[in-house]
Amino acid sequence: MISEVLLSHNAAGLWGAAISPDGLVGFVAVEHEADPQVNDIFMGVVSRVITDLGFAFIDLGLDRAGVLPLKETRHSQAFAHLNGAQLANEKKRSGLQVGQRLLVQLVRLEEGDKGIRVSRRLSLASRYQIYLPGGQGVYFSKAIDQESARRELITFAEQQSQRGGRHFRGPAACASQKFLAEDFDRLADHWQSLVGQIDQLRVGFVKRVTPIVSSWLDAWGADIRCRIQVDSDILQQQVLAWSQSLHEPSSAVTVISPDDKAAYTQDFDRLLEVCLTEKIELPSGGNMIIHETEAMVTIDVNSGSYVSNAANAQKARCANLEAARVIPMALRRKGLAGLVAIDFIGLIDQRDRQEIIDVLSEVFLEQGQAVRVSDFSDLGVVLLSLYKSGPSVFKRLQSRGLIWAAGESFSHLVSQACALARFKAWLDSQLLTTCLGGGHLLVRSSAVIITGMIQDVMLLQQLQQGAVAMKFEVDQTLERVIKVRQEQVWWQFPEESLE
Repeated sequence: MISEVLLSHNAAGLWGAAISPDGLVGFVAVEHEADPQVNDIFMGVVSRVITDLGFAFIDLGLDRAGVLPLKETRHSQAFAHLNGAQLANEKKRSGLQVGQRLLVQLVRLEEGDKGIRVSRRLSLASRYQIYLPGGQGVYFSKAIDQESARRELITFAEQQSQRGGRHFRGPAACASQKFLAEDFDRLADHWQSLVGQIDQLRVGFVKRVTPIVSSWLDAWGADIRCRIQVDSDILQQQVLAWSQSLHEPSSAVTVISPDDKAAYTQDFDRLLEVCLTEKIELPSGGNMIIHETEAMVTIDVNSGSYVSNAANAQKARCANLEAARVIPMALRRKGLAGLVAIDFIGLIDQRDRQEIIDVLSEVFLEQGQAVRVSDFSDLGVVLLSLYKSGPSVFKRLQSRGLIWAAGESFSHLVSQACALARFKAWLDSQLLTTCLGGGHLLVRSSAVIITGMIQDVMLLQQLQQGAVAMKFEVDQTLERVIKVRQEQVWWQFPEESLE
């Protein structure tokens, strides 16, 4: 259960952390309201169809095209009513033509070389239910496991005349039918407004049903018992709007005073370190190293200075069990998913191996995370397959040109972001006025900020498009400042003062 939520709005964007009595549960870094988000709906145009590879490219009005699989598995139960011919047509997508307009929904964000993934199976979701306009039937979260509750919800749903599929989420079991009906009507109204203006829609972003902060709070499972702290009036209004959408509204949100801002920042420092530190100590002296690569996540479990006096096999079993109980939450905190390879300490007994797999599966289930867990390989490795909707906390920071090292403060990252944002804004203005066309810039800053600039793909694209060459000089005295020389003139960011 989530007991506390911290939200911050600063120069780096939106930050959020969810905390339970057992520690950090979720952390979201450097999001912006204007950024594409999972479940955003776009009007797209088919730019290319590659039938042999099973996908099409969809122009979304963004820097990169979205990828639409020709064979979709999303919400498979709700779309099982399609007959064989329709399914075959969906698999081939022979009806898609270059230049064709269509509504699509983002289901996975861009990460590295992997582009945005989109779907034609649109869904409009609230905390309590998901409306599938093109689907059929009534479906349930695993959290609604009582047959009587399911039958009652099926009867209730059938009494409403709205066409489409409907998926009830766990919180729906605690809400009144009157509230669920109003909640569903709101989702249906969103869909009708889309249908009514579809011919007038331009290519690009169309609708976001759930505001970004509300989507975080819903994903974390925050409720009226949760203590929510914010550091801006804007966030306070967003949280209050979210609370009014609950079946038990609450106004329990605290705005941090200027005097408490330093302590609030220190809380983020501590939580950020939990998210980004690779080494995690286990309760009885062992440890595990979680490392993210481009292709997968690796976890190495080590016995370390395990303090048990039991035999070696028992030591390995105990350390592995501790790791199995910790791994699901550790991955969630770091925003890691996809393919995960866990190298457990060697176990020979098949019963011990099965116990580890059972514990892993049980803890993931308790957290409401869908996962596939493999058997132990001959080398003692277990593979996990977790649904991935976007980059990890580390990759989100990296994509903004923000570099974190052990001991790095939250406020320092915010300062990095502020300096980079001001520099990019200035660069944009200079390129628009062609002041820099084919020119050269000398940039001085700390090694951390310069490293971030070199890894910032969007910044490098800006320079390439403007045919601008940039030379870097490291100056460790400029921890939170970027200095730029344009011909004989020096500029400083974030102050943007002319020297």
